[in-house]
Amino acid sequence: CLNNFYFRILSNFLGSLHSGLYGDTYFDLVEHMKRFLSFRDSCWPKLTPLFDLFFNGKIRLTEEHFLKLSPRFIVKNELDALMALHQTMVLGMNSILADGTLEKFVDISEQIVTSSNLSKSDELNVALGGEVHFNSLEKRLVKIYDRWMANFEKYIPATMLSIGKATDKFDKEKFGIATTSFEDMKAFYSDSYELILDFLGVAVGLNNIVVRGNCNAFPANTIRVNRQTTCVGSFSDYHETVKSSRLGLLAEDEPFSKVIPLNRHVRNAIAHFDYEFDAGTQKIMFHDKHKNKDNSVELYLVDLAILCYENMTILVYLDELLYNLRKIYYIKAGMSPHIKAPSVGR
Repeated sequence: CLNNFYFRILSNFLGSLHSGLYGDTYFDLVEHMKRFLSFRDSCWPKLTPLFDLFFNGKIRLTEEHFLKLSPRFIVKNELDALMALHQTMVLGMNSILADGTLEKFVDISEQIVTSSNLSKSDELNVALGGEVHFNSLEKRLVKIYDRWMANFEKYIPATMLSIGKATDKFDKEKFGIATTSFEDMKAFYSDSYELILDFLGVAVGLNNIVVRGNCNAFPANTIRVNRQTTCVGSFSDYHETVKSSRLGLLAEDEPFSKVIPLNRHVRNAIAHFDYEFDAGTQKIMFHDKHKNKDNSVELYLVDLAILCYENMTILVYLDELLYNLRKIYYIKAGMSPHIKAPSVGR
């Protein structure tokens, strides 16, 4: 059952508003929160040590522990461990995704394993940095997830507003959130955004393969790499670009560009420490000054909390893409899966 602190959060934040904000979906949303808290408290502490063993190549030490998570997790190699870790983690994260979101992510990612794309995945894996780079991304992702879970009670209001499609109904001038601090939230938003930018190469490279037939065939662009290179023509160029510019290579109409638009002005303002926060009104004014232009963005604290939640959703999506690429890599290396298929879903 939920603890008293969680009930106080919902009571203080929603009060008598829930019927107007959520209607008949309110109690379903509460169940979402309960499932995620249960995953965090009962499963996540068992999962994080297994990630450490996986990253350190000590798969033989994990077999017994994976079976405690699920009797179908028969782990004999890196592919088994990857599948067990990812399936457990993503099903936990699914509790705080809007209904149908994970299914859409999975459907998109399955394009990777079509016969025409499989043969081109090796080159993309190498271009992105291979297993060393992928493990680095995953280690950082686990740390971001860990921070999110440790502070999840603080993000419950924003999460419920987001998955309940009630963000536009919430009166930000009349009601605020008192469950988290601006400084903590700002740091989390900035760190999760940076991780997204490092993950973006996976989606960009897959778009290149599916749309243009080669992982190094980038869309026509005007993103300057350096003084000598006026546009990105390969992943060697891509790795040299300023991270924030890489969003320009993620064409919205291409198949793997299914991510929530990122507010780069907020990120840039945070990076340059150019913002003002009024604790009384919970208003934040971000100033992104670039080339003598001031792209100011005014948000409330709850808006920033929602942006943090959206970053988490984007990371779940990008990690789904990376997961499928890594499965292909392990299978091509000669590994076969031993874990049993779930009775329903994945």
